[in-house]
Amino acid sequence: MRREAAEEDSCDMNVSLFGRHGWVVFVLFAVVSLPAYGDLIGALHRGGRIQGPENTLEVFQLSLDLGVNPWFETDTWVSSDGVLVIHHDLDMCRTTNIGTLPGFDCVVAANNPLGRLPWIRDFTLAELKALDVGSWFSPAFAGAVMPTLEEAMFFLDGTGVPLLIEIKSTGQAPLIEEILTRTGLSADNIIIWAREPYLYDQFYVLLPGVRQITGIVAQSVVTDAFLADRAAKGDFGIGFTPAGLTQELMDKIHSYGFLSYSVPASNGQDPVLQQIPLGIDAFHVTDELDWEQFLSTRPCLDRLDNDGDGFADFDGIDFDFDGIPDVPPDPACAARLDTSEVAECQDLIDNDGDGFIDLADSACVTPNSLSETVFVPSCGDGIISAPETCDDGNVLAGDGCYSSCRIEDSVELFGVAEGGSVSVTVSSVVIPVTTNFGETAAQVVANLATAVNVDPTLQGLGLSAAGIGDSLFTDGIIDSLTISDVGLSDVPLPAAVPALTPMSWLVLAFSLAGCWALVSRHRQRELS
Repeated sequence: MRREAAEEDSCDMNVSLFGRHGWVVFVLFAVVSLPAYGDLIGALHRGGRIQGPENTLEVFQLSLDLGVNPWFETDTWVSSDGVLVIHHDLDMCRTTNIGTLPGFDCVVAANNPLGRLPWIRDFTLAELKALDVGSWFSPAFAGAVMPTLEEAMFFLDGTGVPLLIEIKSTGQAPLIEEILTRTGLSADNIIIWAREPYLYDQFYVLLPGVRQITGIVAQSVVTDAFLADRAAKGDFGIGFTPAGLTQELMDKIHSYGFLSYSVPASNGQDPVLQQIPLGIDAFHVTDELDWEQFLSTRPCLDRLDNDGDGFADFDGIDFDFDGIPDVPPDPACAARLDTSEVAECQDLIDNDGDGFIDLADSACVTPNSLSETVFVPSCGDGIISAPETCDDGNVLAGDGCYSSCRIEDSVELFGVAEGGSVSVTVSSVVIPVTTNFGETAAQVVANLATAVNVDPTLQGLGLSAAGIGDSLFTDGIIDSLTISDVGLSDVPLPAAVPALTPMSWLVLAFSLAGCWALVSRHRQRELS
């Protein structure tokens, strides 16, 4: 079928109960590591903590306005009447006015009704809503109320910002399932994370399709057996502590298709700065303003197409977090920490000081050439250089030359699924997907592309796939396509004959009767 043409600072009071915080990560390769996802993700700790009171809709809005946040991290507890609310600490003394109310004491724990500091689970939703969760931060936020998880989900719905939910207590899976079922909110807008198995294992049964991150894991635990077990459970990512992080460990996490999440939290400086070249995918951002400043000096990480050439960052940009960049990587970004997205041969600067600028420099063979010092072949420069098998001047799929500058293979689907399966064999690796009633050909193709991109064997071969409309494109070889769904085909399906309405049947009957009468009269005349 080959084309012929070619998130850490956890509340100290909670540490003994819940352990240290854990998280997941996206990213790219430094030198030899394979990327699991499309770009570096900064998850704003508690939705933001520097501009406003943490875990409130007010700070969520300020963080949205800042524009540096593909994820919001938050924390959930259950009220005494069974409602999920957003709050970080086990007790409420630090971030509410509970200590000023009659009968409560945030200084001497024993003076409280239960002989300890007041907890979320001691109060009904109405009682929690009556508390002030803003004044502790600033008088400007006086009167801010504690949001429910449902309110936060609705607040972020349509923004493209997923809510990374740290599960703080047991029994939350059925409550989240009920919210999703009743409201119709998409499960794609949330990611579940918890520190301990007894908190996150409950989600495998009730919400198996929701993305989930395994809690903080010691690096010694991250063995092939452990990763295979988590993959079998359908985990989305692995959270780990950064101390002693190696390229080997990062590559191992990525080889199983996991997102990597670095803990503890950071603002873009140590230790994350040292982890970025290793390929971390995501981390806790403790200071959103500092993170914004950091990104302003790192155009190859900022999720923006700074030079307007249709390419962005070292990793590209993955808007829907499916592991496939929606904006292809910018060839001018030779490393994640590069400070320019513009290739040296079009930046109007004499980079090597030889008196020649851009195309006037002999090293600049094309405007897309990356270096003025020496010609550096790169995919998308319009020059076929080994190991490329094609180079049409871009890194887009679907035009005969795949985004990896290899001649691409493709297959097209037609129809609407009725339920069954489709499998494609790419470079001798069979990739099956289940089809569901009503899925379009484009949806099935997108599922096939995702399955190809997370297959560890194909990842090891450096092969990937892209779904564009009803067509699947890959830089591997499509050996075969097997369709076990009567509603789908790899050739155009004949147009369906429209069903006749009762009125149409009546008109047809009268027409036939009229024709028969005419024929009968004609025969009578011939016989007379």
